[in-house]
Amino acid sequence: MLDILHNILKKYGLPPPLEIKPIYNNTAVWQINDKYILKKSSEEEKDIEKTLMITGFLKNQNIPVIEYVKTVNGDYYVSDNGDIYSLIKKINGEHINPSIVFADGCKKTARHIGEETARLHKALKKIGNDAVYESDFINELKNQILEIKSKNIEIPHDILEFCLELDEVYHLLPKQVIHRDMHSGNMLFYGGKLTAFLDFDSSQVNARLFDIAYFGQSMLFIGDNYKNENFVKRWKEFFDSFLRGYNSVNELNETETKSLHRLCASIQIGFISFYLWLETKRNLVPNRLDMLKWMYYSGVYNL
Repeated sequence: MLDILHNILKKYGLPPPLEIKPIYNNTAVWQINDKYILKKSSEEEKDIEKTLMITGFLKNQNIPVIEYVKTVNGDYYVSDNGDIYSLIKKINGEHINPSIVFADGCKKTARHIGEETARLHKALKKIGNDAVYESDFINELKNQILEIKSKNIEIPHDILEFCLELDEVYHLLPKQVIHRDMHSGNMLFYGGKLTAFLDFDSSQVNARLFDIAYFGQSMLFIGDNYKNENFVKRWKEFFDSFLRGYNSVNELNETETKSLHRLCASIQIGFISFYLWLETKRNLVPNRLDMLKWMYYSGVYNL
């Protein structure tokens, strides 16, 4: 593998000797000389082109994102045996640990993330809705429910009706290019400040509220912590501060606020459907179903 990596890096004008270290035991991401990050993916070229377009645009809008390095031939990536390699300038920062993020000072962190997410959305809106494909979220939700039923997974009828009622207002939710995979693992922090949003591979046109709902759930469903009353109380304070930060820069309308709980439940439907489809994740379905029921009946998003 090292021979392949050295050949790839030569195309970026980086001949050996090089210090190449895998990151977090990841077999597809390496740190190079403590200065660059090399990433391998199996994406199609159109997907990496989308990511390059979005990050380049955001860079010009002064949004904190990664910066790709060109090869000596002026390309932003290298294709090799079906894999795509891209080289990124290393940014100061690290992921916040979601299991301890609700410690002292979490409200300040949450508000900062909310403000930066709002700035990100304002910038992404400028790209225009023709830049990437648009999600047909409601039809996807209906198909996911049918798929779940076909696998004899029982979701309470009132929950399904609650999710499907999103159809009545979804057209009123502001649509634009969104990140689509908004969680703490796709953010870097240094000195208490967000230094980069990462991985726009999944970006699409969808309700901007999707990013907010997705981020909230990513912080709530850390293991089985949602069953801990004190943890949920701290999460509510965190997420409330996040929303306050977001609204201070890019205010949500009343329909969005009222739709948050319903959209969160619908996202859980999507997780259950995906895990049923992905054989290696099917063992997670019961846990996701439990999360969905808890979320609905606890009314946790009625902040």
